[in-house]
Amino acid sequence: MKTDYKLLYTFVQNRRFLSPQLLKPFILSFLFLAVFWPMLTGLFTAWDIKPQCSHGYIIFPISLWLFWQRKDLIESVVLKGSSAGIFLLLFGLIIYLLSYLSSISTFMNISFMISLAGLIISIYGFSVFKIFIFPYLFLLFMFPIPDGIYVDFFNRSVPSPAGPALLAKRVEVPVIPAYIYRDKNNHHHISVLPEIKLRKEDDHDTFMAVNTQLLIDWIAEILLKHPTEWLWLHNRWKRAKIQDEV
Repeated sequence: MKTDYKLLYTFVQNRRFLSPQLLKPFILSFLFLAVFWPMLTGLFTAWDIKPQCSHGYIIFPISLWLFWQRKDLIESVVLKGSSAGIFLLLFGLIIYLLSYLSSISTFMNISFMISLAGLIISIYGFSVFKIFIFPYLFLLFMFPIPDGIYVDFFNRSVPSPAGPALLAKRVEVPVIPAYIYRDKNNHHHISVLPEIKLRKEDDHDTFMAVNTQLLIDWIAEILLKHPTEWLWLHNRWKRAKIQDEV
């Protein structure tokens, strides 16, 4: 059967999906996914191997459904892109590049959300973005919570954030500890202490474990001096492991 390519070309040419108004969002969205594909594959891996993150697979479909539920509201606004979205998109891409070079996945997730907001605003404007703000924010639930590194904290093995040690290593900046406390006269005091000298280790995992423990030891020391100032808004011992006493 011979294909009538001229007829097929005419059919495609008359389709609205090839109009500039729809072609531009399609191309930008394709480039957006291409740039962030390494981060997205990392998310898929986290959803597969971490039981606490397996819900990530259903977040995006639910978010799409929430988008669809609010689609009729678009009729009441003017679809006009904003140049501010371009700057927001570029800012997100810069964060993504820096986080990619430093291998900090949390910043990659943040850059994804910033760039996505910039993409929507640059194409459709702030009015449309405000309509879809809830399904947009709902996407935050698809990102895995960093496990941290288990360290000794008041005779319990608890997961602790590894960001400070990682940033100090990647950016090569000193760690300057500081804290604030209130005395019995309700006066507040700010203490800025000398730099915490991080230990140099050839192995990355060893460096992270040793220096995260070093930073947590400093926090424990300050808490023992001012126990009434300890304010922790989450369950610090939820995944703690009680260590055997020596």
